[in-house]
Amino acid sequence: MSLDPRGLPGPDLDLAVDQVGARWGALEGMDLFFTGGTGFVGAWMTSVLLRAVDRGLLKARVRLLTRSRNRVASALPWIAAHPAVTLVEGDVLGGTWDCQGATHLVAGATDARASLVQKDPRRMFETILDGTRRTLDRAREAGVARALFLSSGAAHGPQPPEVARVREDQFFGPDPLKPGAAYAEGKRAAEHLFALEGQMGLSFTVARLWAFVGPLLPLDEHFAVGNFLGDALAGRPVVVKGDGTTVRSYQYAADMAAWCWVLLAAGAPGQAYQVGSDEAVSIRALAGACAALGGQEAQILGVPDPSRRVDVYVPDTGLAAREFGLRNQVDLQDALGRTLAWHRKDRIQTGGGHG
Repeated sequence: MSLDPRGLPGPDLDLAVDQVGARWGALEGMDLFFTGGTGFVGAWMTSVLLRAVDRGLLKARVRLLTRSRNRVASALPWIAAHPAVTLVEGDVLGGTWDCQGATHLVAGATDARASLVQKDPRRMFETILDGTRRTLDRAREAGVARALFLSSGAAHGPQPPEVARVREDQFFGPDPLKPGAAYAEGKRAAEHLFALEGQMGLSFTVARLWAFVGPLLPLDEHFAVGNFLGDALAGRPVVVKGDGTTVRSYQYAADMAAWCWVLLAAGAPGQAYQVGSDEAVSIRALAGACAALGGQEAQILGVPDPSRRVDVYVPDTGLAAREFGLRNQVDLQDALGRTLAWHRKDRIQTGGGHG
């Protein structure tokens, strides 16, 4: 279903729906309460679920907690207008909302803006920790039986350069004395809250989310890949202010959404799984790939310093592959092209720009 020209591409939604496959049956009749269901990750997950519902693969109801119904109706009209969706106005930090009647929970309410970490790390930490605590309290009151927590690869701590890919059981510890660790520490503590709730009977699985690219990704915030694609879209030079040695990986959003639904449907209770791509790419190479899509070359301003520790952030996705046969269907080059094509179409249809 796409009620708006800015809706997500139908082939991408079908790709994700098909990847979940028969596991949709485990979610038949689900009454889902979703916190964080209207951000980039949540909007993709919700859109894929609704596509599965529209295709008759399951019946489900989804309630999305949002601070503004009007914002969702404007930004995500194909979600807001869907008959299976109810928008619940409220905030994970307070309000009178509840999730009575819900059978399943996806907890993902987090403001991941880099600016918030810099300006108000305490609010970042409290949003994650207190919001998770309140959500779990209300889920317990409602008798929710099954949950998925959307955590982050940041929970592992800074990845040493000698570790090429991070497994679920490897931890390097964010520094608790650094205010900038608020996001990572918040996710770690929230995972622990879920573990404690698991002792009281909640069946939960953790999805540790890494880095993504795809339609709906902002092109003018702190996401490097979004900024590079925004430059390519606008015909600007793609400029890397650093030395380009930072290493990342990017999973296409349709693959991400499919993996998350598989984890809710079939993930082992009390287990975390990496959700991302193990295809490592340097920022230098990423900038070059984005620039090429715009017919340009990337400009790298910094000079590599051999004494500086290389910043690496790449998961080992072997566990999801072994347990569920999950493999990313869209490689990085294709993912970049699809994302840019969607933004170009959106710009033409809305008469606007994305920076």
